Amino acid sequence: MIPAIPNTLGKLEYAHINIPIAVLIWFMIYPTMAEINFKSIIEVKKDPKAS
Repeated sequence: MIPAIPNTLGKLEYAHINIPIAVLIWFMIYPTMAEINFKSIIEVKKDPKAS
């Protein structure tokens, strides 16, 4: 069962693009594109009522 997982993920392609790799790259690039400030997210967790 376990050896089938990498084989199955390797077969998930569209137009010669590996879908799992494309999704992981998108997750790496998206925060930069969206200009997410992770320090602000941490501050909101500490004090959710602050504006």
